[in-house]
Amino acid sequence: MVYNKAISVMYISAYICRLCYIKNSIEIKDNICFMAEKSDITYTDKKRFSAYIEAGKIVNTHGVKGSVKIESWCDTPLVLSSLTKIFIKKKSGEYIQFDKESSFVSKRHAVIKLRGIDTLDEALKYKGALVYALRSDIPREEGAVFICDLIGLPVIDADDGTVYGRVSDYVSSSAQKMYAVSIISRKEEPQETETIRYIPDVKQFIDRVDLESGIYIRPIEGLLDEI
Repeated sequence: MVYNKAISVMYISAYICRLCYIKNSIEIKDNICFMAEKSDITYTDKKRFSAYIEAGKIVNTHGVKGSVKIESWCDTPLVLSSLTKIFIKKKSGEYIQFDKESSFVSKRHAVIKLRGIDTLDEALKYKGALVYALRSDIPREEGAVFICDLIGLPVIDADDGTVYGRVSDYVSSSAQKMYAVSIISRKEEPQETETIRYIPDVKQFIDRVDLESGIYIRPIEGLLDEI
């Protein structure tokens, strides 16, 4: 998750949204997260997470009976297709619930017929709208977290407490998985810069992940020396 624009869940063995799960690694796309698996990830009661997670975008209509085509932020559109309801956020911030009547998957898209949207014209009104899902509706294995919850967390030296920057993305390839970190300058007036460093998501570098306080690392010599 992790998905092209924002969330993603590594799943189904792990496909959900910038939703993404994390079970041994993390994937992220724009705003959604995938899930990765980590035995040492800690949730705390102090940090509140939104009940809603951005999971995709309505990119077009399908047919003439009101179905919409949704680009999934999840690793697989099967996640969206399996939901019984989705939500669309109004400009006021209110979430409007739509119950699903039917759905199927077409390549990277979920095509869903939503109750109350019965014509092409009605469906066109929602073209371009972001789609949200309830956290509680998204299946995840024990110990899995959403990658979107990792974005913005401070990256901290596990030994001396130095704050290197914040997680800006999670990159996954067949070769390796890495945290993208927007680093903080150590000049007279520290401020975040555009400099990005990549921290491999392996035990040799990652000491622990705490969703309240940050990601604690033990960088090898030379990895962050120029910061």
